[in-house]
Amino acid sequence: MNKTRRLIALILSFALIFAYTLPANATESDSTQTASALIDVENIEITGGTVYDLSTADSAANIFSLTEGTVYVEFESSSTQQYQSLFSVSNPTTDEGNMYRHLHIYITPSGTLGMELRNTDAEFKYTLASENVLTTGVNRIAFKADATEKNYKLFANGQLVGELTKEDYKFISDIAGVTSIALGGTIRNQEVGYPFGGTISQASVFSVAISDADLIALTTFETEPENPDPEETVPEETVPEESLPETVDPLDTILIDKSNISVTSGEVYDLSSEENANAIYALTEGTVVVEFESNSTQDYQSLFSVSNPSTDEGCMYRHFHLYITPNGTLGMELRNTDAEFKYTMSCTEALNSNSVNKVAFKADTEANTYKLFANGSLVGELEKENFKFFNDITGLTTISLGGTIRNQSVGYPFGGTIATAKVYGAPLTDESIISMTAIETEPDPEPDDDTEESIGLVLEKSNINIESGSYQDLTNESNADRIMALSEGTIVMSFTSTSTEGVQSLISIGNGTSGNNNRHFHLYITNTGTIGMELRNTDSEFKYTLNRPAALEGKNHGQIAVNTVAFKADKNSMNYKLFANGELLATLSTNEWKFICDITGVNNIALGSTIRGGSAAYPYSGTISNIKIYDTPLSDEELLLATSATTYGSAIFYAGDGTGSNYYRIPTLLTLSSGTVVSSIDARYGGTHDARSNIDIAFAKSNDGGVTWSTPTLPLVFDDYAPQTIDWLRDDTGKNVQIGGSAAFIDTVLLQDSVTGRLFLFADAFTSGKGFNNVSGTTGFKEINGEKYLKLHWHEDADGTYNYSIRDNGVIYDDTTNTATSYSVDGNYRIKYNGSYLTQKQYQVRWSGTSLIEEQNDTNVNQCVFYKDSVFNLYPTNYLVMKYSDDEGSTWSDMTILGKFRDVDDRMVLFGPGIGTQIKNGEHAGRLLISAYNSVSGEYGYLYSDDHGNDWQFIPTDLGEGGSFAEAQIIEFPDGSLRTYMRTSSGKIGYITSIDGGMTWTTQEFIDGITVASYGTQLSAINYSQKVDGKDVILLSTPTASGGRRAGKILVGIITDTGNTGYDRYTVSWDYQYEIDYPDYGFSYSCMTELPDHRIGILYEKYDSWSRSELHLKNIMRYDIFTIDELTA
Repeated sequence: MNKTRRLIALILSFALIFAYTLPANATESDSTQTASALIDVENIEITGGTVYDLSTADSAANIFSLTEGTVYVEFESSSTQQYQSLFSVSNPTTDEGNMYRHLHIYITPSGTLGMELRNTDAEFKYTLASENVLTTGVNRIAFKADATEKNYKLFANGQLVGELTKEDYKFISDIAGVTSIALGGTIRNQEVGYPFGGTISQASVFSVAISDADLIALTTFETEPENPDPEETVPEETVPEESLPETVDPLDTILIDKSNISVTSGEVYDLSSEENANAIYALTEGTVVVEFESNSTQDYQSLFSVSNPSTDEGCMYRHFHLYITPNGTLGMELRNTDAEFKYTMSCTEALNSNSVNKVAFKADTEANTYKLFANGSLVGELEKENFKFFNDITGLTTISLGGTIRNQSVGYPFGGTIATAKVYGAPLTDESIISMTAIETEPDPEPDDDTEESIGLVLEKSNINIESGSYQDLTNESNADRIMALSEGTIVMSFTSTSTEGVQSLISIGNGTSGNNNRHFHLYITNTGTIGMELRNTDSEFKYTLNRPAALEGKNHGQIAVNTVAFKADKNSMNYKLFANGELLATLSTNEWKFICDITGVNNIALGSTIRGGSAAYPYSGTISNIKIYDTPLSDEELLLATSATTYGSAIFYAGDGTGSNYYRIPTLLTLSSGTVVSSIDARYGGTHDARSNIDIAFAKSNDGGVTWSTPTLPLVFDDYAPQTIDWLRDDTGKNVQIGGSAAFIDTVLLQDSVTGRLFLFADAFTSGKGFNNVSGTTGFKEINGEKYLKLHWHEDADGTYNYSIRDNGVIYDDTTNTATSYSVDGNYRIKYNGSYLTQKQYQVRWSGTSLIEEQNDTNVNQCVFYKDSVFNLYPTNYLVMKYSDDEGSTWSDMTILGKFRDVDDRMVLFGPGIGTQIKNGEHAGRLLISAYNSVSGEYGYLYSDDHGNDWQFIPTDLGEGGSFAEAQIIEFPDGSLRTYMRTSSGKIGYITSIDGGMTWTTQEFIDGITVASYGTQLSAINYSQKVDGKDVILLSTPTASGGRRAGKILVGIITDTGNTGYDRYTVSWDYQYEIDYPDYGFSYSCMTELPDHRIGILYEKYDSWSRSELHLKNIMRYDIFTIDELTA
């Protein structure tokens, strides 16, 4: 205990010297008072149900006013209570809502450490919980709130175990009416909540956010004697100033120093239990130096790694590793899932083959750079403004030499000798590293063919140019006989295609003699971006096919794209897999294994064609920059890394991002007045199907101008069906199956009121089992005494009877007697009886063959008027719903159902997804507008508000025959007049114009020279703040193919003021039309925004969402950024 106190004193002394700059009139005693512990108590026994009250402590008032701080507790629990509060600050009064005003740090018997910071849910509620981080017996934990970093962190037993960042940062000073401080419970409603029982050996509260490294040290248990050398005891309160070094030589910061380590491929040398392991996990910069000699020919070999080894979703992408390849590449990858950050460097021809190499990596936070060194040279450098290092990777618990621990297994195994491995806690100078890595190079020895064969690499070719109609014959290559007899294996290729052929064979192996058209294996691509394989020995014997549409990049930012693909056949697993550009795309499993050795009469290997019946078919043209063929199946991890050599764009929403959804559609993107960029999207749990399905709404935001994005949240969610991560079938039967009983949201709109700063989120909502094609035909409201209310069906009444309604304050009335019942709904339409929520069992789905089973699970969820098993149900139609946020999406209001502006017997309209508009200029400045339509009734119009979104009205507009698919977006001309561009059913893009703030509109016209599919597609249209060719412009993104959702373009429209008045004042000429990819590549719904630096961000569906052959594709939401110069070049 005394040692812990000395460490606390040492930490605070360093905080005094390094963390504070004293004002000129401050004294040293002032600063000491600021940094000292506000509370420091020890040896407290607590019986469950009682607390140790600190509310009258001298420093209580200081604690109540804290804007940041640190709490440290050493404890041993003897309780089995589910939740046990170690430390709390709370409003203990019984007034309404005050039981939800508190901060507490709590534990559970299962090993969870958590915190809750709350001032009623309507104001803020921040929670953080880390499972399985505590042990039985004594634990040391810490919690800190850092106002500068706007984050909260939890530490346990020497590790950082949890972190939460909140742009709208809050702490104890923001909790209303706090008057209670307690150890062992939380005082709520004048009673003890979450009682702890046991011993609190020490509890300390500080008014500063202590550093991560110090908290890791503070919570670490020491193994040496309490005081091995009494003469070196540090005084409890201060550290002599002369004991602090003035400068630190980086060479003195060595944390790991190992030598002469032999590593067998597939094993690692584990450093996770080293004395300085926790210090390494907390590094914000540093240097790694390794001298090694590899005897492995594995494609990727990890020399040094730190990683999160957990099998939890996403954790396999949380690591740093320094790696090599047999062909002399030195690389590094620093990654915390692609959504957070992924920084990579790869330096080819940096190493000496079959020889000793000395390499180094350094991360320098001051310079924002990462550098790679090899054999006395600086070989690579990467600069990142958003600098990250080990401390930014979530959940690090392993340090390894010779591999990277991912999903509890060894990835990227190295084999050979590591002569030295050193890790420094600081960036060494370039000169020092160059000197340390200098080595006398020797001539490369002759290649050892036996070693190459032992690893499975049987063929490698590079830089092969193939002209259309020709091919490269590999039949006479060394090891061709082995390839033609493969029973399993792997192919990895990088290539560019210049062909427009529908099917293009990259490599084929088969029987090319006359009459043998259908005995071959080939790996092929298509001109629409499909990657596929066919393994065939005439259809009567076997024919295995596997493909994935929308897998490839044709061109990117105007340049022909390189794609890296892989195929593997794994006999042991009995499956075939396709990979491209860093993703596993498709898997085919079989009960009857076949591969090339099973094809009759194999006699040729060709690049660029398939030899069938004596002639070349499926011609490819372009460059195959590299191909490797192995006679063994490489691991998925190796192939993901190999194919990630080429990746394009980035993802805001993707499978595995935390929502539980594998599929996303219908994007929005909006830059707020503060510069924050936000996005919403459908999170679709039942494949890419529209409603009828299980669909929630996901939301993410970027605080750095659209560069990196937060983990998605779900502001609109129905929980009648579980949010399952399930792969939807894509065969001809299974792909058409939809979830039949779930409520669903769909088609969001984002809109900010720039005056109030309020952010609105709108969506369509459907009751259980309903989609737009099967809803009933009226609004779902009824009129009673001149007022409109939502009508309800009681589950025991006859079908079609709606004798109840939701009145003011959510009270449910019996309309036959006009009396209030004991039932009500909350702000999200969940049902209560006498103030208590009613529950029902949740549903889940599973496949049985090609049939979908919908069944209840053991989870109880609150009943909701949208759910099929609730005692009250809404009328089965579509509803317009809205939430708003006053903190840029960190928290959201309750849900409002709009629609009283419609006659009760009318059909309800639907939102045109994308972004809404606020008029900036003219007499209607400030008006909010959103487009809406109904393709069944042919109606079109606008929701509008003149009071900042408090009340909404609807103005209909007649589009004539062109309005049946009128999803639309609005732009504003310089004088405040408006133009709406819209989807139509006529194969053209329509537009209408208003000069009175959207109250009346012209008849529909069409953009000349642009044709689209007859069924149309939602488009994005935005104003752009910068001039082009000296004039104002608008931007429009849309597919431009007449035969499908393909040929995506961004059009730049030049606005010309004609000098006329009225509707004819402005003309728009589409002078620039930028192709996003080749015309046959998919492009569907999209949304653009002008980023704070005037670049253009676009989030779009990179596939043909109308095509039945492209249903249920994962990770097809592409986020990309363009400059206006690119678009107008």
